[in-house]
Amino acid sequence: MKIKTFITVVMLAVLPVSVWASVAVKVPEEWTNTEGYQYNMTLYAQVLRADGTPIDHEQSVLAAFDAQGRCRGTISPIDGPKGKLFQLGISADVTPEPGLVLKVLDAVSGETYIIAETVDFASDTQLPEDGITKPLVLHVGGNDVALDLEPGWNLVSLRRPVTAESVGQLLAASPLRMESETYVRCTKAEEIQVGVGYWVFAETYRRIELVPNMSQAGDIELVKGWNLVGTDRETPAWLPLAKCIYIWEEQKYRLSDTPALGTWVYRE
Repeated sequence: MKIKTFITVVMLAVLPVSVWASVAVKVPEEWTNTEGYQYNMTLYAQVLRADGTPIDHEQSVLAAFDAQGRCRGTISPIDGPKGKLFQLGISADVTPEPGLVLKVLDAVSGETYIIAETVDFASDTQLPEDGITKPLVLHVGGNDVALDLEPGWNLVSLRRPVTAESVGQLLAASPLRMESETYVRCTKAEEIQVGVGYWVFAETYRRIELVPNMSQAGDIELVKGWNLVGTDRETPAWLPLAKCIYIWEEQKYRLSDTPALGTWVYRE
């Protein structure tokens, strides 16, 4: 039983009422349903930001997900004998089950991040055995890949590769891509690519919980003319080639100097 690093939980726990009642932190609804599984294990962990500071605010949340993007457990920090830590209960119907992905909602920044390490599930285990005094140290590995859709049309893209199983979650939303100057509905997993822009319509607010495959993602190349692309970085590799950039914001286009998750970019 081991924790895997970047490339590549139990007692069923209930989040404190204060987390759900908070107006400062919005816990995704998809993180609340973790019941109905037959096997359990417990993970004791501390989570460090990129600058080395711990994520230990009482309203922060650590969660585990399977390849389909289904939540398998959530918990907020508790007081341990040597400081705050997460005592995360993870559930499953299959044991063992390798490669569960961890995400953390940082109540200080309000952002959700992917954890660089993954978890191998094994029934009736406690990881580590002395975790209450010596919890595992986990590290923030980047921004979350989940998509938050507002009512109406949304222009989105994938920040990094996601598991084949969770691509189905996006296909179910009937995304549209640009092909030969016309919009085409995506029906196959191979049509969903990192860095390509897609239109997705939502009747109400919804969240598509995608799971990264924990590999690095590169930028796409711009062709001459208009490109429907996306990125979560202010300076993607193609930025110097962009003559103008339009982003979709509040249900209308806006000229911008920096790209967004979904972007129209013109290259001469």
